[in-house]
Amino acid sequence: MSPSRVARLFCPSGAVSKDAYDAGVQALGDLGLDGVSESGVFAVWGYFAGEHGTRAERLSALLRETTGPLWMIRGGFGAIHTLSHGLGLFDGVAPRELWAFSDGTALLSAWGKLHWPAWHAPPLVQLPRLDAMSRKRVKRAYVDGVVPSFTGLLTLNQGIAHGPLMGGNLSVLASMVGTPFQADLGGSILLLEDVGETAYRVDRLFTQLELSGALKGVQGLALGEFTDVSAQENEKIRAFFGSAAQRLALPAVWDVPIGHGVRNAPVPFGTASGFKARLRADAKDGRLEILRD
Repeated sequence: MSPSRVARLFCPSGAVSKDAYDAGVQALGDLGLDGVSESGVFAVWGYFAGEHGTRAERLSALLRETTGPLWMIRGGFGAIHTLSHGLGLFDGVAPRELWAFSDGTALLSAWGKLHWPAWHAPPLVQLPRLDAMSRKRVKRAYVDGVVPSFTGLLTLNQGIAHGPLMGGNLSVLASMVGTPFQADLGGSILLLEDVGETAYRVDRLFTQLELSGALKGVQGLALGEFTDVSAQENEKIRAFFGSAAQRLALPAVWDVPIGHGVRNAPVPFGTASGFKARLRADAKDGRLEILRD
């Protein structure tokens, strides 16, 4: 693999155990991909991968001193602290590709505002538990930049939408409302997923986004997995989004294979990755197509 495609593995959020890290590196190697870790990867400060300022310094060093895409090792919580403690973090730095997920939604938002290339993609520690479909998609996206269409999705509200994918983890998006790091979602197809959030909490988080004005200009909804809740709660979540999509007159599809479970297919985010998305929500079939721009 070209040195320019060797991933730079980093921990901007929660601390990672050596066992989880080693399993992730093995899974990365099994895909034929290479990764080099940042220094201090096993640092622990409370539930963070080192102090906030230290994580910001490590990220700054990666941006300035290395090449290759940046790939998150794990989520948890802490990326917004890394950003807030990284004064001048992006000043004078050439654009760098980012692969991030979950708490990395904060970073994906920052990359979107910078118009830097980014992928909503599995963190290193999730790779070992992914299903064959997701692993295949990870390799095709990383090596060749190929993202096959997602077909057979459930339509919640009919229509067609075009635009870059943006969004990510619903809880993190809502937590950034009113901060300097609030995501710019205008013009996008909004991708959402979450873990362990019951229907009323999903309603509360989405309502916060809506009432804050964060959803202004959103073109459609691509809903991933809402994992670690009962089947009954999942049905309630689906019903909520169906109602919300109809009320907001947004085309919407359900069950995009993206989330915290065994399915997490990578997709390009923002306007700088060289892709655009087309959402087709028909009565019989929903599909999300990722097209070269």
